[in-house]
Amino acid sequence: MRLDLAVPAAGTAALALLLALAPPAGAVPPATLPAAAPEAGDDDAKPRRDPRLRSQRRLLRLGNGQVLRGDAKLVDAAWEVVARSGRVTTLPADFVVEDLLEKDVLEEMRGRGAKLRRGSPAEKTAHARWMLEQGLLMEGFEQIDTLLAELPDLPEALQLLADQAPLIGLPPLDRQATDTAAAVDDLIEFAAHAPLSLRELVVLRLREVEDKDGLHAALVAQLYLDETGRRAFATLALRRLDAHRIDEELAGRLLVHTLMDRAPDVRHGASLALRDTGEPGLQVNLIDALGSNSSTIRTHAAEALGNFGPTAKMAIEPLVRQLAVAASSGSGSGPRASTFIGTQRAYVSGFDADVAQNAAIADPIVSVIQQGAVLDVTVMGVSSREFSAVTTALSRVTGADPGSTRKSWETWWDQHQDQHADPY
Repeated sequence: MRLDLAVPAAGTAALALLLALAPPAGAVPPATLPAAAPEAGDDDAKPRRDPRLRSQRRLLRLGNGQVLRGDAKLVDAAWEVVARSGRVTTLPADFVVEDLLEKDVLEEMRGRGAKLRRGSPAEKTAHARWMLEQGLLMEGFEQIDTLLAELPDLPEALQLLADQAPLIGLPPLDRQATDTAAAVDDLIEFAAHAPLSLRELVVLRLREVEDKDGLHAALVAQLYLDETGRRAFATLALRRLDAHRIDEELAGRLLVHTLMDRAPDVRHGASLALRDTGEPGLQVNLIDALGSNSSTIRTHAAEALGNFGPTAKMAIEPLVRQLAVAASSGSGSGPRASTFIGTQRAYVSGFDADVAQNAAIADPIVSVIQQGAVLDVTVMGVSSREFSAVTTALSRVTGADPGSTRKSWETWWDQHQDQHADPY
């Protein structure tokens, strides 16, 4: 028998929403929980108020496995969820297969995290995955940011982001646009002010651009802009998408940013882009920069060689020799002055859940925190920073850690130089 249901036009979207979020076939809907009745024979017992009728921070798991997070309560057999933005979402009670208090899930998260303080990166990534599965998006992405800051190419973290990409709301990409630079500019602007995890998600979205030449030109153009965030994102996108297209001219531009850019994240990203070309000759340029008259450039060159990691074997002996220069340069005294030392860091301060016709999309809310201090200082020298950069680079390239002094590293080199001969 066929039933023809007349649905008003205004109700079409609502019907689609109900169908998309309905529990899967065979699922047992949660039982309706009326107020508890008094036990037989207890005349003084009073009905207890259903705790779900009170607005509290909750995590509501839908029939399709996705989770809504916010201040939620039951109102007339429907869940009313208020997001951080103030937007109210109403769902039939049958669509929610599990409701948990946020404080209980956060307590479990902290317990799990305490056990992983000395855990491996893979274990910490698994913990981030658990957070995301529970609907703790802000905390999960913060964990991923911490991992990527230390290990930018951690495969488990990058795979986790790829798995989450369809559920995170990013600026839309117009695949039909004739001007690729204009089509991707909103994504680049978003990434410029986003933390590491969301930047990686933007890179995944940019893979969908069909005009690869136009995209490459748009990314290269960002390197010439004053905005630090755009330059930093361009270095990431170029190495993720176009490392094989970094020619001599672009490598030269990246080398300039590696050695002279004022922003640490731009220098870091540019050095990784140079590393990912696989061209050993670029290491020679950085080794030559160790001989610069500028301590700043020498420091940046050492940092970059450290970012090359074990692939920079030819730099080990020059770095060992550089210890003597770094230990003796820049000593003395200078005038007193007040200086502010600080950073601005983007982070995800929350997610605004948007229930669409076929999914609950989480729109990230990106905020910026400034950290630092004003110090009264006297400039005595610059050797400590340069020396630290050299010893850190040696540790990353060799995998050794004999100590933090010049003597400890020179002793180590005398004992191991045969094992670290220049492969070229």
